[in-house]
Amino acid sequence: YQKLQYAHTLREIRKIESEVSFVYYSTLAKLIRPELQFHSRHNRRTFRPMDASDVINGLLNYGYGILYTEVSKQLNLLGLDCYVGFYHAIHPSNFALVYDMIEPFRHLVDRSVLEIQAEIRKKDYAFSKEGIVVMTNELKMRYIRILSLVCSQKRDYKAKGGIRKKDGYQSMEELTIVKMKCIELKEFILHGIPIPELESKLHC
Repeated sequence: YQKLQYAHTLREIRKIESEVSFVYYSTLAKLIRPELQFHSRHNRRTFRPMDASDVINGLLNYGYGILYTEVSKQLNLLGLDCYVGFYHAIHPSNFALVYDMIEPFRHLVDRSVLEIQAEIRKKDYAFSKEGIVVMTNELKMRYIRILSLVCSQKRDYKAKGGIRKKDGYQSMEELTIVKMKCIELKEFILHGIPIPELESKLHC
């Protein structure tokens, strides 16, 4: 947080994010059984998150993929262009806006992986000749059940509308909050800047 106030470009912000990510995942690794060989989000050979070289990274990739699909669906239903993002680099093969929107919800995947890690056995996965982990369908199904339970859990969320408690909060499932955040993004894009102010900026 102290460093962020001095970061004025996306490159500077991303550098801080990279540092935080390293600390986060190295700390997360301490909660994982050592025999599962999870140390960071990088493949030990390619140093990239894709092509997981351990079962925990395999599950994280799988879970983030499910989250990515869910957010993509919500944004497309709202008519937003998923290729145009705010933080992640715009690229023809990536939905930058989806990557932007899943960031606050990655913890759902991390929590579900923490819950399943105690019951993972050697029979649940194998390795290809290239050293990439291959998970069984049975492990994937067990994981999806846990992820679904995590995503259906409720927490208080300060919604913009609907029936609310006196403090302005509603009890919502995590996936419902994902949908609400996508709706709020669209409202911000459409109405976040008053039209007269927007026009004055365009004429400058």
